[in-house]
Amino acid sequence: MAMVELSIMEFGTNMHSFEEVKTFTKAVVKYAKNGFKKVSIEEYKARIDVCNGCDKHDNGKCKECGCTIAKKAWWESEDCPLKKWARCIL
Repeated sequence: MAMVELSIMEFGTNMHSFEEVKTFTKAVVKYAKNGFKKVSIEEYKARIDVCNGCDKHDNGKCKECGCTIAKKAWWESEDCPLKKWARCIL
């Protein structure tokens, strides 16, 4: 249980709508099922670069899924809802 609680704090807690909470909950379950694995620093940076150039990026959050980008980009189990991270795989 402690690992899940830690992961929730890691992902970000500034959720403002039911949809964001639902999306976050699904992400945590996927992250746990994947063994709490993170991407390499190189892939993380590539994901962040993609997000920084995206029109859905809004002050560190994704307007498409509502996630905190800097946290979501670390989780191996997660993907861009617009499939833009596919080209980041190293």
